[in-house]
Amino acid sequence: MKDISYEFAVSADLAAAAKKSSLEIKETGLFDRESNIPGIGYDLKFADAALALAAGQVSNPIETKAGVYIIKVKEKKPGRAAEFSEVKELVENTLKLDKADAIAKAKAQEALNAVKAGLEKKGDFDDIAKGLSLSVKKTDAFARNQYIGGLGVAPEFAEAAFSAKQGEVFAEAIRVHDGYTIVRQDSITPIDEKKYQEEKDKLKGLMLAQKKYFASITWFTELKKKANLQNNLDKVRGRRR
Repeated sequence: MKDISYEFAVSADLAAAAKKSSLEIKETGLFDRESNIPGIGYDLKFADAALALAAGQVSNPIETKAGVYIIKVKEKKPGRAAEFSEVKELVENTLKLDKADAIAKAKAQEALNAVKAGLEKKGDFDDIAKGLSLSVKKTDAFARNQYIGGLGVAPEFAEAAFSAKQGEVFAEAIRVHDGYTIVRQDSITPIDEKKYQEEKDKLKGLMLAQKKYFASITWFTELKKKANLQNNLDKVRGRRR
């Protein structure tokens, strides 16, 4: 897929490059970070990747819930202040959601205080939760910044889990994708220093490769604009066969 990204970056005819790789081209029209992107939907990962590019630049393959995309920015326009009529409904919905969130947070904190009081009396965590009509769910072992089953990537939850002492609940109710949760750490596994160093070196190499790739894409795009270069990739590949 990265080879295809490269071809898109140096090709003057995007449609021909896509057809050659049996890919479909979709044009979104202008959008911002909060937009319902035509043909994509609400997708911050896609939006952030697109908005980070300059006009004419091409992204690495972007994996989203709807599939894998390679983005080429056709046009960018500076942001403008929206008219009130354009955002009235959004503002009203945001205020309603904020109010509902505040109520949910307050109730979660009340439940947390009740759980703490029960634990101080040497009560069993599961029994206390059941008495408060709370469901208890246990995660598999996870590392910081890792996908957590049932929650996805939840940095605040992970930070709370690692900050709490073993067998204790975290001091505050934590916001997750569908509400608030009380975090209790069951156990923690010490880091494997040898494996950590191996993974760290691999990640460093991958990041360096991506930086070089983006630099190459940018350089070729800018050079092509200035010098009107032609794409001779097919000719070069033909000689190597």
